[in-house]
Amino acid sequence: VNLFVNPFEREGADGKRYAALLADVLCSAYDLSVRQRDLVFDALSSCYEARGGERIKPSEAERVIKAAVSDAKASQAEIQAVDRLVDRLVRGRPSEVLGHDPSPPVHEIFESGVVVVELGDYDQQFKNFVQLLLLGKYLFYLEGRGGRADCVVLIDRAHGLLPDVSGLPASVRASRRRAYDVLDRLRARGLGIHLCTPFPSEVDPTALGVVHTFLVYRVADCDSIRAARSLLGLNGRQADVLPKLSPYEGLLLRSLPAYGGAIPILHARLPSWIASPPPADEDLGISRPLGAVETPRATRGTELDRRFGRDAEKAYTILRHLDRSRRSTCSALTAYLAGLLDEEVARGLTRRLMGAGLIGTEDVGVRVEIFLTREGRAALSEWGERRTARLDEFEIEEVADDEVLRLARRHRSFKNLVKAQRALGSGDLRKAIALAYEAAREAMKEVYVRATDGSLVGLNYARLIDRLSELQVRPAGADELHELMRLREEVRYHGREPSEEEALRALRIAKTAACRAHWDEVMGGG
Repeated sequence: VNLFVNPFEREGADGKRYAALLADVLCSAYDLSVRQRDLVFDALSSCYEARGGERIKPSEAERVIKAAVSDAKASQAEIQAVDRLVDRLVRGRPSEVLGHDPSPPVHEIFESGVVVVELGDYDQQFKNFVQLLLLGKYLFYLEGRGGRADCVVLIDRAHGLLPDVSGLPASVRASRRRAYDVLDRLRARGLGIHLCTPFPSEVDPTALGVVHTFLVYRVADCDSIRAARSLLGLNGRQADVLPKLSPYEGLLLRSLPAYGGAIPILHARLPSWIASPPPADEDLGISRPLGAVETPRATRGTELDRRFGRDAEKAYTILRHLDRSRRSTCSALTAYLAGLLDEEVARGLTRRLMGAGLIGTEDVGVRVEIFLTREGRAALSEWGERRTARLDEFEIEEVADDEVLRLARRHRSFKNLVKAQRALGSGDLRKAIALAYEAAREAMKEVYVRATDGSLVGLNYARLIDRLSELQVRPAGADELHELMRLREEVRYHGREPSEEEALRALRIAKTAACRAHWDEVMGGG
C-alpha cells in the first residue's frame, strides 16, 4: 500500500492522551531523553487543547513545537535535538509519507484484507516510528469504540523494532520498551501479533511476552543459531534444522493461551499463517511438527521465563516481595523495591505482571490494592522449584576448560577464574586463591545486577551473600562462599601459606559460582 499519514491527526482521540502516545512513539523510535520527550508532550498537548477538534497540519505542528520548546526552560542541546527531529520528520525524506493531510483513517489499513506496508528504503528509526504510530493509532481507535481487533499484524525484521537493549543504560531501556505497552494493550484487544526475524540474537527476549508467535527464518551465523536455540527451547538436533530451511520456511514459537503454557515448536510455511488469525488447535493442519526431529514439546523454562525473558529474575523479585507483604499498592511496592529495581523498570514489570494475570487488583476505598493471584503464586513456586532442581542437577565437572575460556570473553567472573587457574598452574597458590575470591565476588555482582538492577555501592562480599540469600538467587552455597572469604582473609591478612588442596577447593567454589551465575549460557552453549 502507498502509505500517506499525518502523525499529528488524532482521529477523534483525546488530545492529551494522543499527545502522550505520539511523544512515547518518538521517544521509543528516536531514543529521546525523558526531558526531550516531555518537551514534545507539553508542546503537543497545549496545541491540541488550544485547537480543540480542528485538524493540525504537519507544518502547523512544526511551528507550534519549535515555539513551545524555545520558550521552555531547557538546555540549548535539548532544544536543538527536538528541532532537528521535527525538521527531519516534516522537511526531510520522511515527509513523503508524513506530509499529507488529510490522511485516511488508520484502522482502514488494518481492516482492508492483506495489506503490506513497505518501508524498505527508509532508515530504521523512521521504520520504527511508522510501525509504532500505526499500531498506536489503531489502539486508540479500538479503545475509543470499545471493540476488538479482527485481524493480525506481522512485524517483519523484528530486531529493528524490538532490539535487545539489555546492555544499554536503564533510561534507554525504558524509552525503547515503551513500545511493549502498546503491543500488550493491542494483544488484550484481540490483535494477533507475529514477529519475524533472521537475526534472533538481536531481538529483546522480553518481547516474546507481548506477542502471539515468533518466527525465525533460516539462519547460518553461530550467534543467531545459539539465540534461536535459547529462545525457542531447541535441543541440538532441532537447532541443526535452522541453516537447512528454505527461504519460505521458518521455525515458529507459539504462545497462545489455548496451550496453557505448553508451546510447541512448529515448522511453518510462511504464507500459510501470515494471512490468518492465530490458529486454534483444530487448525494446526496449516503447519506441521518439526519433522522427525522431535514431537512438539514445551519450551524451556518457567512461566516467568516465557513471558519475561531476561527480566524473569526481576519479575520474580517483584512477586516474591509482594508475596511477603500479602497486599500492597503499586506506589508502596515500587518504594519498597527502590534499592533493588529502577523505578520505571519496577512499574513497567508490575503492569506486565498484572496484564499476565499474575498480580490482581482490588479497589479498597480510595486506593487500589494489588495482590498475588493463584496464577502468580504458581509462577513463584515454579520458578523456585525449577531453579533449585537445575542447580542441584548441575555438575561442575561437565564444564570444559574451552567453555570457560569462551565465557571469559564475556563475563568478568570467568575472566578472573581463568587467571586463577593459570596462577594455580604456575604454583602461585596465594594468587590463585585471591583470584578465585574475585571470580566468586564478580559472579555474585553479575547475579545481583541481573536480578535487581540495584546499586552495588556499599555491598561488600559478605553483604552480597546476604542480599542474594534474601532474593534466593545466590549462585553457590552460603557456607561455601563464606569458606572462600575466610580462606582468602587468612592467606592475605594473616600470612598463612595455603595448601594445594585449599587452592583447588577455592577454584571449585569460584567455578561453581561463575557457572551457576550464567548457567543458561553454560548449559545452552550461549
